[in-house]
Amino acid sequence: MQRISVWFITGPLPPRFSGAGKNDLLLAPHCIKHGLDITLVAPRYPGDAASETIGNVKVLRIPRKERSFRILAPLSLIKHLYFNPPPDLIRMRGFSFSLALTVFLLKIFFPRIKIVVQPAMFGGDDPVSIRKKRGGFFVKRQLMNVDAIFSMNQLFRESFLRCGFPENRIYMVHNPVDIENFYPVAKEVRIRLRRQLGLPEEGFIMTTLGIFHSRKNQSLITQAFIKFLSDGIGENTYLVHVGPTAKDLPVLGRPDAVEKAAKEEARLNAVMRKSRYSQNVLTMGHRENPAPYLQASDLFVHASTKEGEANVINEALACGLPCLVPDTPPYRTQAPSSCAYRFSPGDAKALSNGMKLLISDKALRVSMAKSAIDHILITRTPDKAAAYYAELLNRIARLPR
Repeated sequence: MQRISVWFITGPLPPRFSGAGKNDLLLAPHCIKHGLDITLVAPRYPGDAASETIGNVKVLRIPRKERSFRILAPLSLIKHLYFNPPPDLIRMRGFSFSLALTVFLLKIFFPRIKIVVQPAMFGGDDPVSIRKKRGGFFVKRQLMNVDAIFSMNQLFRESFLRCGFPENRIYMVHNPVDIENFYPVAKEVRIRLRRQLGLPEEGFIMTTLGIFHSRKNQSLITQAFIKFLSDGIGENTYLVHVGPTAKDLPVLGRPDAVEKAAKEEARLNAVMRKSRYSQNVLTMGHRENPAPYLQASDLFVHASTKEGEANVINEALACGLPCLVPDTPPYRTQAPSSCAYRFSPGDAKALSNGMKLLISDKALRVSMAKSAIDHILITRTPDKAAAYYAELLNRIARLPR
């Protein structure tokens, strides 16, 4: 079969903070092994080369200017296509006004290029949610005009079907997990990691991971944790928050998220000020590699309800951590009940009860840990994810107009 050329339009690439960029940089080399010629298209920041190769993956960076990026990025991409061989297919992760304008221009100037969109966040870039936003009519119209949708959960699929997108052009996909970096460790290694990371060597550690944001709901997790301790159980228990704070975000190329991060931090601090257990809550900030924090932990907690597929849950499962997750459709397939306990979304008391159950039942945690590792190895290794991606993209690239 002839190799096809594919562009992945993605987010900022590491070391800047972007789950999409990190994920695509993991997926791309494996897609190349499975017959795709991949180019990552990412925002260009000061100091970045316009184009380069990372490993064996070609990278094209589009100039980024805060106020005009939404307009200039699509024009820059179209200009590049005019002077270079166009790809057979472009896959966009997430959707926005800028990407909608890109689709609009591609359909005019390069109609032979197939376009696939992989929405990133249910409640943000599904067609029902997009329609409610400013300029939503235009954005939704372009979204519905693409050739295929990669859906990371059933809610996306249902939203597109409800809006009339053809069912046979919606494909279910999963994110890969870097199993060479995220993996379980022995007890003695866990203790050594705690010592190196400045975490308590003894006791029980539960961790949550992600950018500080009301969507990630770190304040709710902290509230549930404080309630758990206030009930007189597990005083030698710690909650560790790992992820970019308001202070970290400008350096990571996310000044747009500073205000929301600061508000969530304020909510978290308000919860801690009212409790005598504030010393049991540790905020670590951004970490280039969060894997050691997961490997040093006993339990992972996640409270966000607006996701496509949460990379952090996959990473926690790969490290053999039982997970506490909201009882919403996306997590029912991503983290089956054999390796995750579900709580009512937004309910601090229900989350606190889940913490109590998993901390007190070691046999359940051991069973969940084994199931978590098996689940990741069966469904989300990079090579398996890439093989399926390559199969789908080849099929879509050859669809008739």
